[in-house]
Amino acid sequence: MKKPLLLVLIALTFSLSSCFHIVEELRLNKDGSGTYSLTFDLGELFGNPMLKEIMEENGETGLPALGERVDTLIKFTDLSPEQRNQLDRPAFWDKVELRIFANEEAGEMTSTLTLDFDDLSDITYFYKNLDKFQVNGSDMAEGLSGAGNFLSNGPLFELKGSKFSRIPVKQEPSFSDPEEAEFAKLFFASGTYTSIYHLPGKVTKVSRPQAVVDGRQVTLQYPLLDIMNAEALMDCDIRFK
Repeated sequence: MKKPLLLVLIALTFSLSSCFHIVEELRLNKDGSGTYSLTFDLGELFGNPMLKEIMEENGETGLPALGERVDTLIKFTDLSPEQRNQLDRPAFWDKVELRIFANEEAGEMTSTLTLDFDDLSDITYFYKNLDKFQVNGSDMAEGLSGAGNFLSNGPLFELKGSKFSRIPVKQEPSFSDPEEAEFAKLFFASGTYTSIYHLPGKVTKVSRPQAVVDGRQVTLQYPLLDIMNAEALMDCDIRFK
């Protein structure tokens, strides 16, 4: 049975193709609330024959062709009462949304998960519970849980006064099979993982020397394979005033 185009995009985004360029962005307010987003930039996949084959198969069902523009927003509020009752914090997911955008002519394909959080601990909860959903009657658990596979334990952030920290968390490698690991080296070789932190005051000190500081913003970039293979810790301390 062929998957609808939307679910194909989600599956590719959070499993096969969560490989090229990923941008994690955190905007922090003084009270500890803020916005967290995870964006997968998949524009390079338009040159991938596997993706084209999948889209051609779905085109046979009369679904939108690959060349057509896709701009879809999924709200997690769109859950049945039965599904909401199975969640321990149903109101939490009202603050989460997923946007998928694709435009082959422009070579653009992105997928972004966004969370408006009340406390930094919400981000860890977000990762640990992504696999509990069915939206609009379609099972999204596989695709959504894949978003956090390379951060299997979720990031852990902390705010103490004017010090913001990303605490080291032990992760599990994404590829346990040696053949998969070798394939990943070829397929994900140029991939990057970028963390961008927007602080509520001017940054005065960052514990990582490779950090790029611009006023209230700190940017750190890592090879994606190092993150997926749990070979890089992203912990850092940022002081601001």
